[in-house]
Amino acid sequence: MSSFLISFVISAILTLLVIRHAHFYGRGLDVDLGGVQKVHSHAVPRIGGLCIFVTVIIASGITVFRSR
Repeated sequence: MSSFLISFVISAILTLLVIRHAHFYGRGLDVDLGGVQKVHSHAVPRIGGLCIFVTVIIASGITVFRSR
């Protein structure tokens, strides 16, 4: 249960940092807003999956380390 909580907190913090960084510097934003499948009215960061991937790796490492 603690692994889930740790991974949730890390994911939330990393995602917020990526969103803030993307909006501040303008890199990694989806600025093409004119399209059939585009539903956002403002630019949205496209690299949120990176945070999830890093969180999975970190949580897996913590779980392996704690199981020893």
